[in-house]
Amino acid sequence: MKIFILANDTTNLYNHRFEIVQRLRDTGHKIEIFSDLQDFQKEFNQLGCKLTQIKINRHKKNPFKDLYVFYTYYKLLKH
Repeated sequence: MKIFILANDTTNLYNHRFEIVQRLRDTGHKIEIFSDLQDFQKEFNQLGCKLTQIKINRHKKNPFKDLYVFYTYYKLLKH
């Protein structure tokens, strides 16, 4: 099964969910991560995860930029 993970950034994902990603990969799932690629890209690539850069500014409160991120997710998942 292909699993998509949407995250704010790869640092947060690595610090809090890396074990879950490992377990999913170990059970045979293909994993694609949509995130702002900051740190720990090498670790995710070694697991065999596909990384896709999404520009997210998580400290701003602009609803139009949030809608744009949502639309970007929609386009990527539909593809």
